Amino acid sequence: MKRIKNIIQISFAVCLFFASCKKENSKPGPDAFYTVSIDGFNVSFINQTVGAVSYNWDFGDQGAGADNFSIETTPTHTYDSTGTYYVQLIAQNGCGLDTFLLEVVIEGDAPIAAFSSGDTTLFCAPAIVHFTDASV
Repeated sequence: MKRIKNIIQISFAVCLFFASCKKENSKPGPDAFYTVSIDGFNVSFINQTVGAVSYNWDFGDQGAGADNFSIETTPTHTYDSTGTYYVQLIAQNGCGLDTFLLEVVIEGDAPIAAFSSGDTTLFCAPAIVHFTDASV
């Protein structure tokens, strides 16, 4: 019985020793996160990542060629067409990396209605007025 007690005490001491042997300078990997601000086809990516030193963005816009990627901390991207895009951020530091993926929906600019008429003279009813569509 005394031998079992000694083994348990030694095992407990070894566990305590290894549990207290953390590297003082060890850093955790980054925690990737961002939000977006969409204005028509223009998107601003607001990087809220903690603990990273480098960033790799993939805007999910395959038709953009090299402009589909960025290494900026807080980039912007202009999409050419409406649609759903999956934007990936890979944040990295010396201890590892983290990936964050977000669905970005581009609905485009809202149309702006505008019309004009050639004649601004007052008409009596019934009158025929011709309008020109200048909507954007």
